[in-house]
Amino acid sequence: MSCPDRRIYRVLHLTTGLLVIATAVTAGVLPHLQPYGEALKPALVAVGIIVLLLGALAETQWARRFSPMLCLVLISAICGAACLEIVGRALGIDFNHTEANFRRLPPYYRLPIVATGSVFFRRPGPETWTGQAIRTFVKEMGCPDDPYKDEPVVTVHYDEFGFRNEEKLSDWEIAVAGDSFTELGYLPYDQLFTSIMGRILNARVLNLGVSATGPLNQLHLLEQYGIAPSTRHTIIVFCEANDLEDLQAEESNIAVHKAIGRRVDRSLKPQTSFLRAIFDKLLGEDGPVSRCDATPDAFFVSGTNRIPVSLFSAPPGRTNLPGHVVASLAKFLNDYAEFGRKHGLTTWLAYMPVRERVLYGQLEFTDTVIPVIREWTPSDLPDFVADLCATNGVRFVDLTPALIRETTESRELTYNGLCETHLNARGSAAVARELAKHLAKFTSVLPPAAKQELQDDHSRR
Repeated sequence: MSCPDRRIYRVLHLTTGLLVIATAVTAGVLPHLQPYGEALKPALVAVGIIVLLLGALAETQWARRFSPMLCLVLISAICGAACLEIVGRALGIDFNHTEANFRRLPPYYRLPIVATGSVFFRRPGPETWTGQAIRTFVKEMGCPDDPYKDEPVVTVHYDEFGFRNEEKLSDWEIAVAGDSFTELGYLPYDQLFTSIMGRILNARVLNLGVSATGPLNQLHLLEQYGIAPSTRHTIIVFCEANDLEDLQAEESNIAVHKAIGRRVDRSLKPQTSFLRAIFDKLLGEDGPVSRCDATPDAFFVSGTNRIPVSLFSAPPGRTNLPGHVVASLAKFLNDYAEFGRKHGLTTWLAYMPVRERVLYGQLEFTDTVIPVIREWTPSDLPDFVADLCATNGVRFVDLTPALIRETTESRELTYNGLCETHLNARGSAAVARELAKHLAKFTSVLPPAAKQELQDDHSRR
């Protein structure tokens, strides 16, 4: 190899080696390429060093034959990827189809993404969705969908603020806030307990249920969207499965916002990085990550049928609650009561039990159930929450007895069986009757003007 050829050879390798190392360093620090960039950094640095070493082997026949081709391939790959990255970002190409993937799930199973208040969320709206909601969800999560193959097809409507109110209400007597147990996005509108309760009481009921929210978010929704001229009662449905954890998370988000002015951002952002898309495709997990298991934890015996059920929760008792959790719950109830006094409302807390509490003593456990579920006995958490409500002036309704009674008398589940943890149509109806029974004791559920309005409306029909 002549001297000029040797210089070109070494410059080529020096340029390529430094370019590969620079790419490794850049990939390791760019946030949108993590965790892949940091993981690939050592390998890329090693390749860059190897190329630099090959540059010193100009007299080797093997090096002269193959290493220049390697350098050209590496330069072409890096420059080509860089060009595609720049073009993708410049044109805003969404390589991950973010919104389409978001909408693959029924609305009920999506995170609420519309920011409201300082740190809270609701759903976008209006929206209409038709399909088998539970079956679609368990299929997307990688679970067998056979348990719900006969699930009825439903059409669910969300109003302009993302709540399940098919009738456009300008006024209402009762507003109900809660999480997934209130939204119940797989049931038809007329089977929601808010709809059934409204028919029983002959009252207008606003449903403000939003999955994946906690007590503070729900109180905010009542403050922001739940007050109308005729509103006399508000209900927050407290879910013992996760509302204590949600309350802690919401308090943490509020503290962060107060300290540095930052809030969680759930807005749908297009994934415009070509390199990120390639890494996700080649190195990401294959298929959906299963969040549910169709293996039954127990069987509920109904006549000659043994109905499989999944079990997930073992709620603590008052002695197991840390002091800061008790303080957070007491503060929330005090704030809720103050909200009611400010607006002249009767405030209610409806205690929604997990199905483990409702089905206690009526299950045959399988060998796969975890010990904490098998050994759990109903805790005194409902009594403790009732005491805190009484102390803070919030009326309390424990829905547990009504759900147990309905299950025992009908010998049918009041919750979904496998994978899905929420009320079925039978359970929703039982909850509606229990809430209506308590609210019917108050003659002020419907103010006289609203009563006359409903009578006039019925006469017109």
